[in-house]
Amino acid sequence: MTSLRQGIRASLKQLLDEHENEETPAELLAMVQQEARLMQETELVKDALRADPFECLKGTNVDRLYKLLQVPDCHKVYTKAGYCNISAVCQFNADVKMKTRGTNSCVELHFHYERHGEIPIDGSDAPTVAYYIDLSRDNGPCERLLWVQVYAAGQSPSNKPAVNMMDAEDGEWEDMSDDDGEKDEEDVVKLGKRIREGTITEKREEPELEMKNASDDDDQEMENPPDRFIAGIDPEVLARFLQWTALGKDMDDDLASFYFLMTFPYYEHEFHLLDYLLEAVFGAPDEEGEDQEH
Repeated sequence: MTSLRQGIRASLKQLLDEHENEETPAELLAMVQQEARLMQETELVKDALRADPFECLKGTNVDRLYKLLQVPDCHKVYTKAGYCNISAVCQFNADVKMKTRGTNSCVELHFHYERHGEIPIDGSDAPTVAYYIDLSRDNGPCERLLWVQVYAAGQSPSNKPAVNMMDAEDGEWEDMSDDDGEKDEEDVVKLGKRIREGTITEKREEPELEMKNASDDDDQEMENPPDRFIAGIDPEVLARFLQWTALGKDMDDDLASFYFLMTFPYYEHEFHLLDYLLEAVFGAPDEEGEDQEH
């Protein structure tokens, strides 16, 4: 390891000497640091693809895939409050196969993941977690390929089954509905009447105890409401990605290409984004079939 470090320092010293009239040593070393970090990100992506956790690359020419891949941009932000922001670009540099498909320079996947550490208190309806993948070719405009947004009541997933907001029926999310408001008003009226007709002791004990008992079930229900999510994939954009990169023939089916996209390590796994996308794109699992299997 010592000899390796000495070799790195010697190479850096030579680089500084060769470009001493172009940039200051600090500026050159900052550029070296940035390029080294991006090279490391590229290798991390390749390691993830080599691991193939979803076994979606068995029929893929992985050697060609590794040669195409490069990470030209990546930023990661984490805070003590739990906020996380990951933005990255994975570039597929055009080879002969891609050029025959009309790609002149490159195809790029733009990844963006964001998790809010604290629930917004300004009344905004921002998602707790959001993850997007956009597609572009030859430095052209981006188009949305994949998306998932999770709305949670806390900073961790609920222990109740999540609900697809696109499938939710009208009125399903009415925990704070008008009916509940009317019930609260009735309780307040009853409480006021008992206070006016009762004694001081009743004011302090009986009404408060009654109100607490009446709201116990509602409090327990609201402690851990189910998460809500919106997710999807644009099949036309996915087809363009597979065509432009000449990877379409290597993917067995749509599920394999979906798993390929989710192999890139630019999202966190605390919230079950993969499961939400699978349900939204391929449908919820057959519960009766699962019960029969068990």
